[in-house]
Amino acid sequence: MKYINFLLAILIISVIVGCQTNVKETDENQSQNNSDWRSREIVYKIPEMESIIIKEDIGYKKHGDSSLMLDLYLPAKTDKQKLPAVVLVPGFHTKRIDLTNTGQYTSWSKLIAGSGLIAVTYETVEPTLDINDLINFLRDKSDSLNIDKDQINLWSCSGNVPTALTYILNNKFDYLKCGVLYYGLMFSEGFEHLPYWDSVALSMDFMHY
Repeated sequence: MKYINFLLAILIISVIVGCQTNVKETDENQSQNNSDWRSREIVYKIPEMESIIIKEDIGYKKHGDSSLMLDLYLPAKTDKQKLPAVVLVPGFHTKRIDLTNTGQYTSWSKLIAGSGLIAVTYETVEPTLDINDLINFLRDKSDSLNIDKDQINLWSCSGNVPTALTYILNNKFDYLKCGVLYYGLMFSEGFEHLPYWDSVALSMDFMHY
């Protein structure tokens, strides 16, 4: 239960990101802030965020002549204890916009790790396929990664949510303990706006239905 409460707290904290942006922006610096959104971090910080361990560029899947990579954010002291993992799920080709290295995602991940869990960010080319391979990799390599393979949790927001939601609905496994799907796309009854969102998704390289 405490892990579920923590993930819900992350959702609430993320709202503060937008509040910080709106309060601090003025007419004079708004243009500059709009151009450096990739560096913005969450407002809420805890001391443990400064001492976390980051393991970068772990290959989880072959793609052509290279590999897709993941990054792990771990608490400073794990004592080789296996910990629940929180996977931050992207819903589009990350070679176009690398969410894993934006301030928003790195600071979320540091907060998760500073609070005693393991955060996972990753590259993706085919979101609906790659999330399956990623989670299979995390569970298969759980011993070396210090991950509790029976405590996998998903975090996703905005246009990325359909990828996480599709995985959750199609994989009703006991190891999926929690999903935070924050301000995701919502469709009206009858899906009359679906063609419009399909065109938007295609233009932005989001997962297409």
